[in-house]
Amino acid sequence: MIKKSLGVVCLMIFLSNLCAAQPSATQSVTNWGESVCGVQLSIRLSNNVVKAGSTTFFQFRIKNSSTNVVRIIPKSFVPFILTNCLGKTYQLKPEIDPEMLNKTMNPKPNYYLKPGEIRELTEGPLRLRFSKDIEPGDYVFIPRKEDIEAPDKNIFTLHSNSIQVKIIRRSWFDF
Repeated sequence: MIKKSLGVVCLMIFLSNLCAAQPSATQSVTNWGESVCGVQLSIRLSNNVVKAGSTTFFQFRIKNSSTNVVRIIPKSFVPFILTNCLGKTYQLKPEIDPEMLNKTMNPKPNYYLKPGEIRELTEGPLRLRFSKDIEPGDYVFIPRKEDIEAPDKNIFTLHSNSIQVKIIRRSWFDF
């Protein structure tokens, strides 16, 4: 009887640990790139499994964990790069008109980030189209870069996190 009870308890502990390890569908975790002067960048996709030819949403955030105000240095828009282990790369551009894109992605020259502030670097999530020509497989979103000016006037380059993405083939039902 004791062996049977002990077995049931062990099984319950195992199952509870297994259930606790399952990710929640509503879980929202922000991964950040390496901290430079207390400032970090983050990129995030709404879905990490994407059908070739479909669209997903992209967010680009910056966080200032330092006690200093920093200035974000504007730059022209650079396409998002998706690459695989074989070195195959694809450039992805948001579905937005070019004038709005420049307004959205290029902060004003006097754009300052206060201590403790987290801010979207775009006006809401951007829609990214994954071309139907992208071959199925595992890819990585290349980290984004932004330059900041520290209070001592030195310029530093921030790198965001990278993102793992799986591209799947469209089925004939999708056409």
